[in-house]
Amino acid sequence: MFFAFLKLRLPQCCAGVALFAALLIVLPVQAGLPAGLPATRSLHFERLNETQGLLRDSITRIEQDSHGFVWIAGQAGLSRFDGRRVLNYRHEPGRERGLADGWVQALQADEMGRLWVGTRKGLQRYLPASDDFETLAIPHPGPGSLQVHSLLADGRAGLWIGTDQGLYRLDTASRRFQRFAGADEQPGDAVTALFQDRQGLLWVGRETGLALLRPGSQQLQTLPMPDARQALGARAAKGLLLDEQGCLWVAGQAGLQVWQLEGRQQVGRRLLFSPRHSNDSFILPFLDRSGRVWVSTETEGLWLWQPQQQRFQVFPHRPGDEHSVPRHISTLMQDRSGTLWLGTWASGSYRVDLASGGFKRISNLRSQSGELMDNRIFSIASLQPGWLWLSGYDNAAELELASGRLRVHRFGSNELESLNIADARVAVNDASAQAWLRRYTDTRTGRLRLPRFGGGSLESDVIRHVSSDAAGGIWLSSLAGLHHLAPDGRGKTSYRHDPARPGSLSDDLVKMVLVARDGQVWVATDGGLDRFNPASGDFTHFRSQAGRAGSLSSDRIHYLHEDRRGRIWVGTAQGLNQLHREAGGVVRFSRPALGEGLDTAPIGGILEDEQGRLWVSTTAGVSRYSPDSQELHNYTSVDGLIEGFHFASSAFKDAEGRMYFGGLNGLTAFHPGEIRDNPHAPQLALTEIRLNNEVLRPDEWVQDVKLASGLAELRELQLSHLHESLSLEFAALHFADPQRNRYAYQLEGFDKDWVQAGQPRASYTNLPAGRYVFRVKAANKDGVWNEQGLSLHIEVAAPYWQTWWFRLSLGLVLLFSVFALIRARLAMLTEQKRRLEAQVLLRTAELREQKQEVERQKAIVEQTQEELLRQRKFAALGGLVAGVAHELNTPLGNCLMAASTLEDRASAMDGRLSQAGGGLRRSELSQFVGDVRLAAQLLMRGLQRSGELLSRFKQVAVARQGQPRQCFSLRGLAEDLRASLYKELHSLGHELVLDIPEHLLLESYPEPLIELLQQLISNSLLHGFEGRRGGRMLLQARPHGEQALRLVYRDDGLGIAPELIARIFDPFFTTKLGQGGSGLGLSICYNLLHAVLGGEISVESEAGQGVCFIIELPLQAP
Repeated sequence: MFFAFLKLRLPQCCAGVALFAALLIVLPVQAGLPAGLPATRSLHFERLNETQGLLRDSITRIEQDSHGFVWIAGQAGLSRFDGRRVLNYRHEPGRERGLADGWVQALQADEMGRLWVGTRKGLQRYLPASDDFETLAIPHPGPGSLQVHSLLADGRAGLWIGTDQGLYRLDTASRRFQRFAGADEQPGDAVTALFQDRQGLLWVGRETGLALLRPGSQQLQTLPMPDARQALGARAAKGLLLDEQGCLWVAGQAGLQVWQLEGRQQVGRRLLFSPRHSNDSFILPFLDRSGRVWVSTETEGLWLWQPQQQRFQVFPHRPGDEHSVPRHISTLMQDRSGTLWLGTWASGSYRVDLASGGFKRISNLRSQSGELMDNRIFSIASLQPGWLWLSGYDNAAELELASGRLRVHRFGSNELESLNIADARVAVNDASAQAWLRRYTDTRTGRLRLPRFGGGSLESDVIRHVSSDAAGGIWLSSLAGLHHLAPDGRGKTSYRHDPARPGSLSDDLVKMVLVARDGQVWVATDGGLDRFNPASGDFTHFRSQAGRAGSLSSDRIHYLHEDRRGRIWVGTAQGLNQLHREAGGVVRFSRPALGEGLDTAPIGGILEDEQGRLWVSTTAGVSRYSPDSQELHNYTSVDGLIEGFHFASSAFKDAEGRMYFGGLNGLTAFHPGEIRDNPHAPQLALTEIRLNNEVLRPDEWVQDVKLASGLAELRELQLSHLHESLSLEFAALHFADPQRNRYAYQLEGFDKDWVQAGQPRASYTNLPAGRYVFRVKAANKDGVWNEQGLSLHIEVAAPYWQTWWFRLSLGLVLLFSVFALIRARLAMLTEQKRRLEAQVLLRTAELREQKQEVERQKAIVEQTQEELLRQRKFAALGGLVAGVAHELNTPLGNCLMAASTLEDRASAMDGRLSQAGGGLRRSELSQFVGDVRLAAQLLMRGLQRSGELLSRFKQVAVARQGQPRQCFSLRGLAEDLRASLYKELHSLGHELVLDIPEHLLLESYPEPLIELLQQLISNSLLHGFEGRRGGRMLLQARPHGEQALRLVYRDDGLGIAPELIARIFDPFFTTKLGQGGSGLGLSICYNLLHAVLGGEISVESEAGQGVCFIIELPLQAP
């Protein structure tokens, strides 16, 4: 789209021109008559209508209140907009404090922050504290209410009111009305428009014409007109203003008129007249905050008066473009952030930011012959100063920037010419490449006729980009490879991808070639970034490697740029990369932390401005990135860019520094120095508070809370401990692009730092009792923050059990209770003491008697114990004597028998010898000798047996004394014992197994230990293996702690009955009494172990399961 200008000569700003009747309407704006590319901007309008929540799409007035909310009046009521949400107010019949009428005709916010509403049924004031309306009855003689057509605050606590019955002024302090009339006033002379200039003059538009009210005057003065025809055109004025050049603009019944004023009191000549097309068409003038005059029309778009150029700049309505100027404009308003609001009669409201921007949208280009340029701009170049070469999908065109003249070129007669004309591009500062390209340009038709480069395909001859190196060589990027032309023009080398050659081109689709200042040649392909090696003719490849730091983010390279500091930037299909050349020829890549979705966004083009900032086109818009400060700023279609995305490699910067990015819907054009950010920080307001998920409303009890004022004025909020959840919603009332406003909030006393919020909402649950300050700050779309923001003091009341008075009262009660308990306790203790003393005396006497009885019983018990001990000793002695007697009885009996026999035989022999003459025969003497020898043998055996028994008795009773302690190997001792018993064990068929470590040493008495083990083995042979062969005995030893060992002896013999285990160590206890058992073996073992070796012995056995003796010995005997 090009901006067309309607020009009229107004010498000396506003004077000396002839009638310009119907000029603005007669000269329509046509896309086929482009009027150049002026240094101005595009307007991108955002729409707000019934779909977004408005009551009706027919808009009558728009106003912004002191808090920043935008109020939109229509024919069905009133709507308040905060950038995200629409709150509607309807006329409700019977509601006293509601809107008096659904048709709102006027809105005015005064200097005190009050919003005044004019309807067909009178004047009202919005009450924020109760969120409703107060009606102020205008006194008049007739019945009913007056219709309010216009409202104007005079800045001195007064409100001018234009009604269907004349002009009124309300003193807002005293709430008194005063009516102002003119000398020639006629009944029903309605006031339709009001304007107050800087001198305080009030300009009044009436049904009968214009009037003027001077400060201090009580009467309207009719403004005389030069002639009756002009006076007729000034009747029923819908709009009035006085511009900064002193010209009076009036939109009346006949249309728009501009008059020169003489002395600021007298209308001079009419400078401009634009008639209405029909009764349905209106033309309204509007003076913005910069003093510029805007004119809205029904069907001819929006006009901006440019006094220096003495012409209108026209922003037309474009059918099919929902973001262009709407039709049927009914009202205009500019808010404090610079956003221009348009109301329409049929399509809702529109807004555009005038305080920022500078971008121009170029689309729908048409040549003088009517030929239309395709909107899809794939590449941009310039073959001559002041002209752009644009290639689209169906055709290409040359655009003259100064005049906007367009020459469209059809594709060539063959496929090659068609492709060449669409794709060839070159940098404006590459003189050699420009010269080479001009050599093949037909000056008459503008078509490119490039030479053939071979390769067997047309794609190889389709040149996408042309660049030159320092030697004058030309590098040509094609659809099927890379070509290099030698400086003399005769040598040509083509490079293509060869899968069999690792050093070949990465991909045949070459986007562009960058010849860096150091002479290195970088090639952007669809398969990665290549660096040309002149010596070998090969390429070094740089590709994306997942998970490897320092690699490219994508193999699809769209654009290359070297900035003024020699840094190379690589635009890929997945974000922007910076190339770093390090020592040793190492190349790595880094990705700037752009955020906001741009880290992975496809990069279309990269251009650099005079300040070293990079302008990068993406699928989301255009971003400005400063490598030094790391600052990023994103621009979208709301800022004036084209709708849709920008194409890869479609970027161009001309010699004047103006930049162009091509995309799906045309061309984005701008000069970086003309881009302005909106400097206005947003106002902030609370829009909703929820307690326990219920919305608080002004002047209503909700959750036991009643707001003391409206949310916009609310500064304190009292909560109780029952309010478990608190949600606060807020809005940055900056309407340039509400979706890009940013927020940060902090609840002082709870949040440690500011919380960056994606949505304007903060929620808290179970806040502890205390005082807090909720603070919010916000930034507009261009990052300008309102650091002061808004604050809300919040107090969460503690539950009664946490209040100081409750705690004090509870403390006093507890203290009194403790005191009372202590007194009661002392009294109780005193009584208990008395009772206890009595009981003690009684119990003492009882205990004394019991003690005497116990002592008596003790004496009896001790006497009894002594008697029992004496009896046990006698019993033991008796048992010992009986045992000794029993054991000695047999051998001594045998001895006695042998002695008596010997005595008898000796007596007989003596008798025989005494016989006279008797002689002894040899046989008798031999028999006597034999008997004596036999008797002597019996005596010897009996005496030996008795001696052995006495020796064993001594072992039982007396410990061995005087034996030296020796250090010996337990394993060696056991093996010697087994060797000494080998014959006996072998003859009986028994086996002794040793499981003793070699290194186990004892410092003890070896002979008692051997005797101990012999007794255990003898016990097994005598008792365990009775009547059987093949018995198995195991002797096992292991360390037991650091100072002892555990010796385990077990056999698989008959075992010991459980009832006998307790007695096996008693002297003379045996189950073989009279059968060879003395009952002293295990008793000897027990005595040796305790008295000599210093150990302990225990036994485990069951009948028929063998026996196990567990012996614990110290490594060093006592």
